[in-house]
Amino acid sequence: MTDSAFSIDPIQGFTEDLLGYYVTSTASINVEDEPTYPNTSVEESLREMARYLAESDNPQIVVSIHGYGTKRSDAKERFRIIHKYATSICQPKSSVFLGYCWPSENPMKDEPDREPSNQKAIAFKDKLGYALKSLPTLLTGIFSSALVLGIITTVLILVQPRTFSALAVLLSIGIFAIFATLVLLKLGDAIPLLPRLPLWVLFLGLLIGAVAIYSPVIPQTLLVLLLILFVASLAIVLALIALRLATYLRDNYRATNYGVLDLVELLRQLDQAVFETKLFDLIETKNLTEDLLNEIGETKEAWQAADRAKRMALWKKANQKAEIEQEIINQIPKIKLNFIGHSMGCMVVTNTIRILSDVFDPNSIQKNPSSEIGRVFSLGRLILVAPDIPTESIMPRRSNFLRSSLRRCEEAYVFSNEGDLALRLASTAANYFSFPARTRFSGYRLGNLTARRFENKDDRRVRKLEEQDYGIVNLKNGALTKPYLELEIRVSNQEHRNLTELRPPNTVEKDKSNLVEDLPVADLFTYFDCTDYTDFTLQEGSQSEGIVSYALRKPVLNYWDYFRLINAYFFKRGSENINVHGGYFYGKFSHQAICELAFLGFTGFLNNLRSGVSLNEQLSELSTQARKKHIQVVLSRRVENLLNSGK
Repeated sequence: MTDSAFSIDPIQGFTEDLLGYYVTSTASINVEDEPTYPNTSVEESLREMARYLAESDNPQIVVSIHGYGTKRSDAKERFRIIHKYATSICQPKSSVFLGYCWPSENPMKDEPDREPSNQKAIAFKDKLGYALKSLPTLLTGIFSSALVLGIITTVLILVQPRTFSALAVLLSIGIFAIFATLVLLKLGDAIPLLPRLPLWVLFLGLLIGAVAIYSPVIPQTLLVLLLILFVASLAIVLALIALRLATYLRDNYRATNYGVLDLVELLRQLDQAVFETKLFDLIETKNLTEDLLNEIGETKEAWQAADRAKRMALWKKANQKAEIEQEIINQIPKIKLNFIGHSMGCMVVTNTIRILSDVFDPNSIQKNPSSEIGRVFSLGRLILVAPDIPTESIMPRRSNFLRSSLRRCEEAYVFSNEGDLALRLASTAANYFSFPARTRFSGYRLGNLTARRFENKDDRRVRKLEEQDYGIVNLKNGALTKPYLELEIRVSNQEHRNLTELRPPNTVEKDKSNLVEDLPVADLFTYFDCTDYTDFTLQEGSQSEGIVSYALRKPVLNYWDYFRLINAYFFKRGSENINVHGGYFYGKFSHQAICELAFLGFTGFLNNLRSGVSLNEQLSELSTQARKKHIQVVLSRRVENLLNSGK
């Protein structure tokens, strides 16, 4: 079997009415590991999808992508639940669901890529060993020498060495220095540093011991200063090891270099497979085979015996191929590409869209790009759940092709909450080193963006939110206020900024028309602030205080609230049904919203909430349902087109 960038396996419960597949990148967690190549034929699965899509009147693909630190089994279970729900709401023979697994690394344990597998699970102790073995030579030397000398210095401070035999003290120091350094080098797979580093540590250890024993000039103060130096050196290396063990930056690399590129390759191959399917159908229906064979000098038997690749090679010899290929492109119903991204998976989604977008498209240059991608696709709906991407991506500071790419999507949604510890702590801390921001607010992520609860940065009010504060917050008297006016990032009641306060003072809002190119990207999204979201979970009868937080209905969470969330998320995981980062997929209403927005779109979602009534009544029903669940909804400006059209 040929190497492939991904494998394709059917999802449990797979039906012909709604195809569902796990698509798994074959990239390994570590570059030294062998890639896991597929057990099944990727080409066969692609042809099956292509035939299904080519025969559908309204074809669409929904791709769901997991986030940072996700176990493969957890991701697949989530994809299975989404696929099961989709089969109950989608029209038969219309949709393909792809659960995309990129090589994310769980901080505690990594499972084998496949079952059954000869690979063993990688536990935390294995990861710690890899962290020591992969330390660069300089850091290995600093770590080993600082740890050993720090221990020697600490003992000399605590014990009065002058009360013992000088020879015994120095001999003990020498034995410990050599033995401990050898052990650390063995653990760190740094044997080539022998014998230089152990001899250097031995020399320094004996020198420090001699000073402590023989120096008449306040050796205690000198020892304390040396200990501070060793601890500081050790702390730097330990901080780097901790960052590695957190796996965030490593996952960021994998998402960018494996996840994005393998997903682009999947869509490229699927585009080609659909095109080839329609091509060969057209050749047969137009009875072009005989003329074609005469033109390229092949027999009909050779054509029928040829596989797909051989037929395409023969087709490329034809003179009439350009006209027929253009006819196919014009006739193919565009296949909508819809994405559900979670956490770092949102970065995979947005970067994939950016690569798929043609930057030389004249419409793109004019900032009014078409939704069409390649020969058979068009961008449909984009659902970003707890997005781990910069807030900069929706700010109107400057023109960039990420923003241009996002404009191609017909609908876009963000699910967020204030208590998302993964973004507020882990992501912002890790991105502090890499993201080019000079203020903390610019360093926050899009998933930190929530509905506005304060008037401006000087507002210090502390009040409990009332029922009327929930529901749709920017639809008043049948008119929509601008979404970017209704959004903010909160740190405390003393420190918060809305989007207008984060924008440069000289930025002028283009608000003279409702054209997409005149709107800030922030206004193209609909936002679901789930901070106080309460609901039943997907497990029947399991009611929770909150789904993604304790649903305290405060204007802003304080440090004690975050401490409780840390305890619930990390130490009571699952016992209180609170999942600050992924709970959106397990609350009944939020799960319904994510799935129906992805598969049916906004109008389909509203119709399922309440059918047979006007749009205004449907929006009122959405607001009522959200208010009952204590969700704040900020509608996109694109909804204005629906309101104005009277739908």
